[in-house]
Amino acid sequence: MTQEAATQTATAARTAATASAGSDGGGEPFRWLLLARLPGCTEHILRHLLAAPARPETLLQAPPARWRAAGAGDELLAELNRWRSLNERHPAHQHALRDWEYLQSRNIALLVRHSPAYPPYLAEIPDPPPMLFVEGDAACLLRPMLAIVGSRRTSQAGLRCARELSRGMVAAGLTVCSGMALGIDGEAHRAALAAGGCTVAVMGSGCDQYYPRRHIGLAREIAASGALVTEFLPGEPPKREYFPQRNRIISGLSLGVAVVEAALRSGSLLTARMALEQNREVFAVPHSIYDPGGAGCHHLIRQGAKLVETADDILEELPGVFGFEVFNSDAASNANSPTAESASTKSDGSGPADADAASNEPDDEAPANAISANAATSAAAAAKPASAGPAASASKSARAASIRAARTAPPHLQTLLDALDYAPAPVDELTRATSRPAAELLAGLVELELLGLVESRDGRYMRR
Repeated sequence: MTQEAATQTATAARTAATASAGSDGGGEPFRWLLLARLPGCTEHILRHLLAAPARPETLLQAPPARWRAAGAGDELLAELNRWRSLNERHPAHQHALRDWEYLQSRNIALLVRHSPAYPPYLAEIPDPPPMLFVEGDAACLLRPMLAIVGSRRTSQAGLRCARELSRGMVAAGLTVCSGMALGIDGEAHRAALAAGGCTVAVMGSGCDQYYPRRHIGLAREIAASGALVTEFLPGEPPKREYFPQRNRIISGLSLGVAVVEAALRSGSLLTARMALEQNREVFAVPHSIYDPGGAGCHHLIRQGAKLVETADDILEELPGVFGFEVFNSDAASNANSPTAESASTKSDGSGPADADAASNEPDDEAPANAISANAATSAAAAAKPASAGPAASASKSARAASIRAARTAPPHLQTLLDALDYAPAPVDELTRATSRPAAELLAGLVELELLGLVESRDGRYMRR
């Protein structure tokens, strides 16, 4: 077969696939993707177009007035007219077709707002995503869930607390929701899976872009027993500004948000603020007053979040607020059926090249001014106590920085000091955390104790 003949055959196959997509078996999901791929059709415009139930073919043929009412400008209207003339020859049409084929090949569901399988709690928030891509069991999104979030740079005590809370939620029949980040998020997901429960991870990237790279294996485990969720189109890489966006989905899906460990400028505080705006419960785990990594939790408690020590502290608050019924059981039974706007992937992990090791990695724990101007405003509002002005916040940050600088160990002991918390830990736990031989570990602990950086209590060691 000549190259020209092969090209004609491929074009004919794509045209046939498009015609097939126009059938009842896949027409609507394909057309939603087409709408999203039109240049200039932003999430804001799609959300306004979907303020009331609508079919995508109706919107594609809607008059300019309806599009302008949703915020469309001249450029988008011109592209829409161009598509009406070119149809399958329009680049957006071809891009959407590739998306649709990809989703189908990977069995990823496409849920559109107002569809029966769309999570009802998420639909109630002020800015629900117009579309969700779900890899795994989409019915998980219709079950009661609690979000467990916290710092990427966490302590051993924080990880232990995340595990205990996650197991407690699973034992009570709740799904655990988090953001699949390093630290607290990942530990909450792992504990839910280990307990035989369901867990939902909300991603800040496209459904084919697992992030962080270190959690590719965890992502696949979650997809096998729970669900990976994103609002971003296939191929979209993780970006700093996407993580505050995904945080509203974490809180919006959940009955409440438990913050396990967070500094004052943690992205977890932004998730907590969004939870309050969405009328969700907020819980926070207290920490040592000498640990800057727990200052964000203390701030939340001062602002009215419930202090949490065990899973029971959370569970006793939920029945009177939300109840534990499974939402829309008919939709849950059909959420993963081929007719439920479904389609697509187990990723091969392709994404940003080893982004975990990069200093400029997208990071929901990054300082607010490194995310975006809007996110900076939101994070600062979440982090600043109501009674404190800018000078007080700056003073607190300066004190925290000076404390950290004063407690720096010699280079050969810094890793060991980093493994210690402000709560006593036994030697065997520290041995596992540092992968050091016991004799070397004990010698290092004695040296740190002589430097005044560590103290011993009944054979357990902690920071001073």
